[in-house]
Amino acid sequence: MRLGIYNSSTTMGDKIKFQYVYPRPKNITEVQKRYIREEFHKFEEALMSNSYANPETGYNKYIDTRSFVDNFIINELSKDPDAYRLSAYFYKDRNDWYNKIINGPVWDYDLVWFNADFGGGERHDDWQYSYGFQVDSTAKWPTSFWWRRLIEDPVFVEEINCSCHHLRKN
Repeated sequence: MRLGIYNSSTTMGDKIKFQYVYPRPKNITEVQKRYIREEFHKFEEALMSNSYANPETGYNKYIDTRSFVDNFIINELSKDPDAYRLSAYFYKDRNDWYNKIINGPVWDYDLVWFNADFGGGERHDDWQYSYGFQVDSTAKWPTSFWWRRLIEDPVFVEEINCSCHHLRKN
């Protein structure tokens, strides 16, 4: 599943729209659609709660934080104008023991590394994730509130910092 323009949307926050990838939209069952909606609803509900940063009951219970950190880093470094709102894949295997939403794989890099003159991709003086919040909250494809909320968590930010320091060692 990826952030996209049709098929389904979240129930909270910015009404982020999803595009089913696998199973294909014509093959996905109502049970599968409901499962996906419910899983993202639980994640968003935890993220919007006062205890969102609690490692046991907060957002971390529903997402693979490492994959969100990795995607954050590559999207910020590459200045992807579609990041956080269009070009983002997610998957979750309901039969997997891990049972968390994973952010990835990364893709759609034709406009990155300052090759776009729109969507914040041309700017070097700001965070890419915040672009969607700064321009217009009623944008056709807004940046999800998830990222603003994740960045409010000092533990999530520390994971980003640790990853960056680790990656820069070599």
